[in-house]
Amino acid sequence: MTASSVALGRYADDESPLRRLRPAEGWTTIVATAALPFALAWSLDDARWLIGTASSTGYLLYVAVGAALVGAVLAKLGLGRWRAYLVGSAIGGLLIPFIAGNIVLGSVPLRLDPDSILERYRAITEVVRQVWIDLVVNGQPFTSQSGHYHLGFAAIVWAAGLLAATAVIGRRRPLDAVIVTGLLLLTDEVLTAHEQLPILVFFSIAALVLLLRGHVLDEQVTWLRRRIGDPASVSTLYIGSGARFVAAAVFGALVLTSTASSAPLQGAWSDLPQRLADASRWFQRFWPQGGDTRPIGVVAFTGNASTTGLFAPVANTVAFVAHLPPDDVRVYRWRAGTYAVYTNYGWNWGQTHNLSVSAGAPILSGTGDDPALGVSTTDVKFTIDPGAFADPTALSPATIESVDRSASLVGLGAQ
Repeated sequence: MTASSVALGRYADDESPLRRLRPAEGWTTIVATAALPFALAWSLDDARWLIGTASSTGYLLYVAVGAALVGAVLAKLGLGRWRAYLVGSAIGGLLIPFIAGNIVLGSVPLRLDPDSILERYRAITEVVRQVWIDLVVNGQPFTSQSGHYHLGFAAIVWAAGLLAATAVIGRRRPLDAVIVTGLLLLTDEVLTAHEQLPILVFFSIAALVLLLRGHVLDEQVTWLRRRIGDPASVSTLYIGSGARFVAAAVFGALVLTSTASSAPLQGAWSDLPQRLADASRWFQRFWPQGGDTRPIGVVAFTGNASTTGLFAPVANTVAFVAHLPPDDVRVYRWRAGTYAVYTNYGWNWGQTHNLSVSAGAPILSGTGDDPALGVSTTDVKFTIDPGAFADPTALSPATIESVDRSASLVGLGAQ
C-alpha cells in the first residue's frame, strides 16, 4: 500500500526565527490540544478528592501541559503512534512516581543528588506496598494511605495529554482527542457534586477551536494537492465564520443550561441506582475518601458497614414511605437489621445462615426473637413503598412477625 502526502509551507527565508519555529498546525492547535487534558486536571483538582496533609493536586495542571508538549514533540519527531506511546509512557513512568514520592515525603527537602531522588521512589514504593497489604492481604474495606491516589490521578492526566497530542499532531485526528478527554472529564464531573460548569465551558471552547483548526488544516492540504490557490486564504474563509459559530454554540448551550428543566432520561435512570449499589460499595474501597461525592440515590442495608466517616443522607431523597393505620400517631424508628461483629473498620453480620419462610408465615417462630415468647409488644400492620431504599430487606419499627410474600430469614447462631 502506498500513499502520498503534501506538506504545508512553514516559513519563508526572510521570516524571523520565532516564525520559523511555528508548527505547521499553528500555535492555536497546540494550545487547544493542551487545553483538553488541562481541563481534566482542573476538574480533578477542583473536586478535592484527597484529604489530609498530602491533599494538594494542583500539580496535575502542570502534568497535563507537560504530557501534551511531550506528545507533540514525539509526534513531530516522526516516531510513529506506538513508539511515541512507548517513549511517552516511559517518561511518565519516571516522572510521576517521583512527583508522588515528593508529595508523600512532604517537608523533606528535595536535593538533586541521587540519594534524595531515590528516596522519593522508595517512599512511593512503600505506600503502594502498604496499600496492597491493607486491601488485598488483610482484606480491609479501606486503606489509610493516600500517596497511591497521586499516582493514579497523575497517570490518568498524563495518559490523556499524551494521547491528545499524538492524535492531533501525529495522526491529524482531533476528534479522538476530544472524545477521550471529554469522557474522562464527564466521568469526574458526574462523580463530584462541585459546580464545574466553567470547566465544561472551557473544555467545550477548546474542543470546538481544535476541531475548527483541524478542518482548516485539512482544507489547506486539499488546496495544495489540487492546486486550487493560496492555502493561506483558507484561514480567512473559515476562521472568522468558525469563531462566530463557536461563540454562538457556547452561548446557546449556556442559555439552555440555565433554562432547561425536562428530564427525558429519568425513567431509564430510575432502576439504575439499585443495580449500581453493590458496584458502588466495592468501588469505594479504592476511591479516595475526600471530595464532595455526588450520591447515586441509593439507600441500602448490607452485611458490612464501613465506619469511614459520618453518615450523610441523600438530600431531598425519600428512602421509603410507610403506610400506617389512620389512627396510629406514634413516631417509629425503622430498622432493617442489626450487626453482630465489630471489625475495627466497621460492622458486619458475622457467620449467618438463611431460612426460607413462606408468605404470611411467622418469620421468627422457634427462634430467640419470637414475639410470641411473652415480650410486651403492640401489633402494627403497615405497608412499605420502597423509594431510594434499593434493598430487598424488610423494614419494621421493631420485631417482624410476618410479611405478605416469601422471605429469607438471615439468622445468627442457633437462636
